[in-house]
Amino acid sequence: FSGLATGAVNLSEKEIASDCNVCSFNKKLYNFLKLYAIIPMKKFLFRRCHIMFPDKETAIYELETAGKMNPGRWTAHSYNVANAAKRIAENCCGLDSSKAFVCGLLHDIGRRNGVSAVRHIIDGYDYAMAKGWDEIARICLTHSFPVKDIEADIGKKDISKLQYDFINAYLNSIEYDDYDKLIILCDALADADGF
Repeated sequence: FSGLATGAVNLSEKEIASDCNVCSFNKKLYNFLKLYAIIPMKKFLFRRCHIMFPDKETAIYELETAGKMNPGRWTAHSYNVANAAKRIAENCCGLDSSKAFVCGLLHDIGRRNGVSAVRHIIDGYDYAMAKGWDEIARICLTHSFPVKDIEADIGKKDISKLQYDFINAYLNSIEYDDYDKLIILCDALADADGF
């Protein structure tokens, strides 16, 4: 499906296997995509591992733009998730409150494409990856799963079998970090009226 991973780079299998800058998750993702023949071998849409997320101003602009594309209370919810995440991060050793705010603000960015259930997760992932925001893409996928099980989400599965398999493989290949857990918590705490 479109936008699964971005930053089209022509890499051979040998280059991918030997590249010390490529994280183990992307190697697992590469193997998953290769197994399911989603990608041609010679032209792999692949990202090198690096920590990327937008600054606060860019994130606010992105959310405001998305809110114009798909108006609704989801944008107020996103601001409240961001503010809750920032407050908690300010009081936790090892968490960056600015990063927490941005992750909270953009966790539902996939809703920019319209009203959806589970599809907003993959739409957000695709959008964030297209922007080069690896960590936001991760949050877009993890925030709806307090338990790392795609079946734990009770929303309508308005995604393809391929997307379902991708989300399932992604969840099974990672361990939640503190930001995943923080945004899952704040997503549950905050609605459009506050937290």
